[in-house]
Amino acid sequence: MFKLSKKKGSASSVAIDIGTQYVKIVELVKNNQIQKVKNYKILNLVSDGKRFLSKEISRLIKKSFSEMNIDAKVVKTTVSGKSLVVRHVDLPKMSEKELKSSLRYQADLHIPFSLDEAFFDAYIINNNTGLPENRMRVIIVAIKRKDADETIKTIKRAGCSLDLVTVDSIALFNAFENGITDTEKNDTIALVDIGASKTNINVVNNGVSLLCREIKYGGIKFTELLMESLEISFDEAEEKKIAGDDTIIPYISETFKPLIRDIRASFDYFEGLMGGSIQKVYLSGGGSLTRGIVDLFKEKLGIHVLLWNPLRKIDDSELMDKDKEFLISHSSFLSVCMGIAETSS
Repeated sequence: MFKLSKKKGSASSVAIDIGTQYVKIVELVKNNQIQKVKNYKILNLVSDGKRFLSKEISRLIKKSFSEMNIDAKVVKTTVSGKSLVVRHVDLPKMSEKELKSSLRYQADLHIPFSLDEAFFDAYIINNNTGLPENRMRVIIVAIKRKDADETIKTIKRAGCSLDLVTVDSIALFNAFENGITDTEKNDTIALVDIGASKTNINVVNNGVSLLCREIKYGGIKFTELLMESLEISFDEAEEKKIAGDDTIIPYISETFKPLIRDIRASFDYFEGLMGGSIQKVYLSGGGSLTRGIVDLFKEKLGIHVLLWNPLRKIDDSELMDKDKEFLISHSSFLSVCMGIAETSS
């Protein structure tokens, strides 16, 4: 069930991404190699600063499936947690079958906890990675079962069974690869998805994931600062953050300073390890919609930064006009969810 893949998904799939602040649901269908969004929902999980309980989220998902007329109850999802470990490792060249048979031994060497209590998987990066012919690069991911259990139980309680469980940073990569343009293939691009409580980074080049990181810092910190500083409610702070009220400008730089520092450290590590440089940063996630954040990242990182639309090569012709407009304006929320749908079972 727990699987990593950068291959395209099946002809039809339903993905659920349960975040700290939102649940994202996408029903994706493929027709003649064209990916179509058949249905989607973005559901708020926070009211007056309090997140819904797991059972409430299950009921919300179940109700949404009924409203969306989704018949399929087999879904894909993603998990994250403090124990999540992503490692890029170089191994002697072997087949996929040989890797799977020796995975427990290989993972034991790189994962800092017992695999008896974890989900884990790996896949081979087949593209040119600059290694000798007898070596290959592999991504190994593991997460403790206790960190994944809440998400899995929430989805099963909603009446769904799980076809696949992956992780955010891999899903982010899959979404990017599905919509990549010819001009982007030779660039080294950092995908930075800013969620409510965490930020995922995946540095990619020519179809290869070169670095994955999860930083425990997200956009909800900004909301909380606005609540305290302006003495307003959580919901009011969220509105100001997205609408771009002038009163929020003085607080942006200070709030995102820790996140930018950690991102810069990740980039420095990558550049020291790989000897190359990152040409572009693509921002997504709900936090990327904060007014002024693109200019702030450009200034502090010294790199070309732009908002990334993970739906730019997705057909939305089956949606009603009002749903298309909402989808376009909220596409940043769906980068991980689209990548989940694109992960093969």
